[in-house]
Amino acid sequence: MNGVILLVDDEPHITKAISRALRHDGYQIHSATSAREGLEILAQNPVDVIISDQCMPGMTGSVFLAKVQQSFPNTIRIMLSGYSDFQAVVDAINHGAIYKFWSKPWDSGVLRQQVREAVIESRRLQRGQQYDLMLDSAIEGVITTNAEGLIESVNPAVEIITGYQATELIGQNFFHDCIEFKRQGDFKKISQTVGETGEWRGQLSGIRKDGSGYIQQALITGFRNHRNQVSHWGILLLDITKQKEQQLRVEFLAHHDEITGLPNRRLLNDRLIQALEFRRESNDKLAVISLDIQRIDNLVENLGRSASDGVLKIVAERLEQLIPEAATAACFGGAQFAILLPHIDDVTIPERLVLAILDSFEKPLHFHDNELFLRFNIGLAVAREGSIDAESLLQQADKAKQQAKTSRQLYCIHAATMDSSLNERWILEHALPKAMENNEFFIVYQPKLELATGKTQGMEALLRWEHPDRGTISPEKFIAVAEETGLIIELGKWCLYTACEQTKRWHAQGFDDLCLSVNLSARQMLDPGLFDLVESTLKSQNFPPNLLELEITESTLLHNDNEALLLMKRLRSLGISLAVDDFGTGYASIDYIKRFPFSTLKIDRSFIADITTQPSDTSILESIFMMADSRGLKVTAEGVETKNQLEFLAKKGCDLIQGYFFSRPLNVSDFGEFIKQKVPVQECSSS
Repeated sequence: MNGVILLVDDEPHITKAISRALRHDGYQIHSATSAREGLEILAQNPVDVIISDQCMPGMTGSVFLAKVQQSFPNTIRIMLSGYSDFQAVVDAINHGAIYKFWSKPWDSGVLRQQVREAVIESRRLQRGQQYDLMLDSAIEGVITTNAEGLIESVNPAVEIITGYQATELIGQNFFHDCIEFKRQGDFKKISQTVGETGEWRGQLSGIRKDGSGYIQQALITGFRNHRNQVSHWGILLLDITKQKEQQLRVEFLAHHDEITGLPNRRLLNDRLIQALEFRRESNDKLAVISLDIQRIDNLVENLGRSASDGVLKIVAERLEQLIPEAATAACFGGAQFAILLPHIDDVTIPERLVLAILDSFEKPLHFHDNELFLRFNIGLAVAREGSIDAESLLQQADKAKQQAKTSRQLYCIHAATMDSSLNERWILEHALPKAMENNEFFIVYQPKLELATGKTQGMEALLRWEHPDRGTISPEKFIAVAEETGLIIELGKWCLYTACEQTKRWHAQGFDDLCLSVNLSARQMLDPGLFDLVESTLKSQNFPPNLLELEITESTLLHNDNEALLLMKRLRSLGISLAVDDFGTGYASIDYIKRFPFSTLKIDRSFIADITTQPSDTSILESIFMMADSRGLKVTAEGVETKNQLEFLAKKGCDLIQGYFFSRPLNVSDFGEFIKQKVPVQECSSS
């Protein structure tokens, strides 16, 4: 049984109406038409909750409930009144005679909920738990004021709600000193409503003594004198601050990501729909950028879920700092982000933002004493001429992102908007010759470490471009343009000469065994003057041939392999070394390795990234090490970023490593300092 209820009212239709409201809740309900009859029922039956009218002949509800309090303290007492005697209600509450107060007419849903709570409270009291019914359970605050709103009395619940003592509240003007009205004239509207209907119901906000805000569900009644003028105000307050905070939180999370606080997919979609509607009228362009963090699982594995959530928050903050004011950065959960760029008047803006994002995260992210290098998969879609819906544009950006991931590009643009990319290519093509004239290119050096000793064995020379207006331009973008235009020949010549010249300076400083690695592109391998270039550079710089290594990608070997074989044999005759770069990506076979005179295999970073989580990659790597051993080849692992990767490579006998775990590519000054120290590789791989 859910509980026993006693209804006491001299009007039978009231008790019947309450019984109907409670009929589906399984209560045993008794009814009485007077207070005396109610006491007789109580004497014969255990009752959990009494609901009594105030105005009854013979004995008022407040007197009746006071008697019940003395004889049956565990029975929860609720008073029902139409406010004909508000002061009696206040007195009953202040003396603890009642637990709740209901006004006529009542809300059936609220009635059922509060009866359930009252039954629970009664059962708890019956089990011997002691509660101060007034302070702990009666959450309604009761205030009386004079006609001007000056407070005359308050009950203890008001002290709890406001944080002020009764002595501090009495004499204050409730409507001017305790309540914050959002608009002038609100009090006038309340007065008008009370004058017309007898009461006003609504929400009021105020400030507690500690400075925090609160929200109250209020019921305000005006008491009239014999001249029918309001002589007093009666105010009932229910503190709903926490409920409102929870409601606002639920509403916030319905449209925002819980971890980062950024708009979620639903809110971004709404804003995208609005932007597309505006675009149909204004012919503005807009773009969507979709991006996610690479290898987020490794981040969670190494840092833990809570720490990785902290990283996502930092990423969100950095994205919000980079985007224009009118743009929206969103998070779709996990490590997936998106950016909406509305009202674009320049088609290069989205790509410039992508480059700014990449440049921002080129620098390490410092978090909890960790130095993290984050990489992204990024896709871009632009809404230009023609019509497109929000979902289709998001899908285009996602497809471009997937293309960037599979093709190992920094970012991709959806094919439907590639004209923007062509515009970018045109800009780069015409800027490259000028960049060479203005010395906008420079070289950074990626250290290579001997895994067995921690010694800096050498470095890989990497070409960089710093444009005076567009900032750092990614090699993945300008190298491809340089290849297609043939400018890579001059760039490669400058890079080889400059890197050898700088390495000779380090040799002169006492680091005379540093080995320099320089990349050769496919176009350079087809250049008839490549051999002469390498030979003349070695002679003019008096550079030791055994300390120069040229790196050749697997894809270069697919075409004109006979010519490539002859060229490579001639290069080896100079005394230099050759390394096959990005080995394992699927182009070269073991037969190629047997035929070509390589001395080093460079394992592609994609295999290193997943060696601790992907069994298939682990098997491939083990095969590569076995083959290298059988052929007498050195193995260099690139892209080493975690301790787990380092430990795996150490166990397999890897010769050289390079990657952000120890150092990013460094400028000349920083590399000069780096080679002066011995990196504790052995400690990291064995601890």
